[in-house]
Amino acid sequence: MRDVVRQAGRIAAYILATPFVLLAILVIPILNLLGLNKSSAGPDYVADYLDRFIAGSEGQWDWDDFCSVPLKDEHLNSIVERACAFAPPGDLGDAERDELRKLLAEVRMTANAEPVA
Repeated sequence: MRDVVRQAGRIAAYILATPFVLLAILVIPILNLLGLNKSSAGPDYVADYLDRFIAGSEGQWDWDDFCSVPLKDEHLNSIVERACAFAPPGDLGDAERDELRKLLAEVRMTANAEPVA
């Protein structure tokens, strides 16, 4: 009897959660179009990820996180997009790592050029 009650409770929870999930599925693309989901991360964020990718200490999920969140700063976002053109870190060859190093240098120049608030 308790199993039936638990099962009924789970079904009820799924039924109650379904409209919220569907709403989220509809709202996320709208946020993307309006640019409201962009991260305000700065050069340190991008440089940190690139450092770890070059070192090979990050995996597929980290690469996906890095590549899937657009940044508000268009210059930094273009650097991220160029970096994401390469394979995930475990698949990088020496040529790709060299390109990531060039992008890292560009990020660091950006960080040095930013005025301190």
